[in-house]
Amino acid sequence: MMKNSPRSIPRIQFHESDERTAHGFEIKRIEELFDIPADLDHDPFKAHRLAFFVIIFLESSYVKHEVDFEPLDLHKGQSLLLTKGQVHAFDVTRNYKGTFVLFTEEFLDQHASQAALARFKRSFLTRTNVQAFDQSEHLQTLLRLLTQSYASSSSGNGQLKLGTLLTSLLLELCLQLPDQDPITSQSDLFYQFLELHEQHFSDSRDANFFAAKLGVSYKHLNEISKAITGLTIKAYIDEQLLLSAKRALVFGKQSAKEIAFELGFDEPSNFGKWFKKQSGFTPQQFRTMNG
Repeated sequence: MMKNSPRSIPRIQFHESDERTAHGFEIKRIEELFDIPADLDHDPFKAHRLAFFVIIFLESSYVKHEVDFEPLDLHKGQSLLLTKGQVHAFDVTRNYKGTFVLFTEEFLDQHASQAALARFKRSFLTRTNVQAFDQSEHLQTLLRLLTQSYASSSSGNGQLKLGTLLTSLLLELCLQLPDQDPITSQSDLFYQFLELHEQHFSDSRDANFFAAKLGVSYKHLNEISKAITGLTIKAYIDEQLLLSAKRALVFGKQSAKEIAFELGFDEPSNFGKWFKKQSGFTPQQFRTMNG
């Protein structure tokens, strides 16, 4: 289980170190990460939160990577996409060999087509489970071309090529997900809900609040949520809130009372009852188990 001491969790920003990374994109060998410089602002083997996206392409035999309290067995020839905002930690065995592809949301917004962006955001930003992907021959070819282009890129045209190849790579990952309906105005509406939910996270847990903000009925928003995530809109909101509560309890410094108010509960006792109903444990029990 991921642990940090003291109870805090660093948020890792994209590091712009040279002309290429200044554009919000980087490719590097995973092994480089473990040659830890003295001034590194976090421990990669303890929980940390990403402010950007990372794709891990594993070449070594096996590691157990942990993402948002879920251990994931990652094997040779598999990949893992870590999305912005997720909390993760590397396996302390350091048995990693392979490639990192790092990119910011701004890079993706600038270089991907609207259709590709919609597909990517619907496929990955609405998912509540973590999944490893097999490195198909096509995926490996795209990674090789991406790596070659990155090594020689510096101009605007080079950035455009990187964006095009990255878009193709992400769409290839999308194809390994369970079948989904074509992108529609409904999925666009749900992504608008996600943005609103992020802005008003602690303001309301009532789906009617978000439906009103979007100008649609609760029933319509609920149907869209079930079609895209497999969860009712209430269950989706509760699941995201529960994850935030777990992160705060395990990695934060606040008391359960402070967390309750931060997450929008009027009374700490209501937070305690809600948390136990959702997780099966009281907040203190969960903190002790994972502390």
